[in-house]
Amino acid sequence: MIRTAVLAAALMGVGLQAHATTITDPAGDFIPSFTGVRTADRDVVSASASYANGIFDFGGTFNGAVGSTAGTVYVFGINRGAGTARFGALASGVLFDSVVIVTPGVSTVVRDFVAGTVTPLAASATTISGNSLDIMVSGSLLPSTGFSVGQYTVNLWPRSGLTDNSQIADFAPDNSNFGVTVPEPTSLALLGVGMLGLLAARRRTV
Repeated sequence: MIRTAVLAAALMGVGLQAHATTITDPAGDFIPSFTGVRTADRDVVSASASYANGIFDFGGTFNGAVGSTAGTVYVFGINRGAGTARFGALASGVLFDSVVIVTPGVSTVVRDFVAGTVTPLAASATTISGNSLDIMVSGSLLPSTGFSVGQYTVNLWPRSGLTDNSQIADFAPDNSNFGVTVPEPTSLALLGVGMLGLLAARRRTV
């Protein structure tokens, strides 16, 4: 019984290690060109992106409850290898070739600029809880355009609409992208060995 508990804790540690990277963004750092209302739910304070078992997990935390301001849209821009700076001088370091667009209470879609496709996600793919937003996206919807998954980079920006760049409230990070966390092969191997051990331990206690 003790062995099983210790093994479970170790496996939990491996799982957490694989999804640990989170970037922080200063509170209140709205873009000077933003013409919308500067509300807390349009202010990013942290963002994360990870990939495991064929699924991307994109997360964001904001200074206020997600979607509490009508018309707010949340966009994760992903560079899969063919990313370009689509905002010009406003954010020349933010490169992307696809986006995941979340309109709270309405829809979440994946737009692939390279393939020219827009794919709606099931409502269950998006979780909003207070100040936090989390989206699960199948890897098949974000295929490589030159990078391995471990080379993909991401930026998160909330908007007051989808008409023009003056509606972008914040970039996280400010003028760059951050990396997608992918489990190391050794972590995956340990997880596999650990699961076998856990199953064996459970069988012995039955």
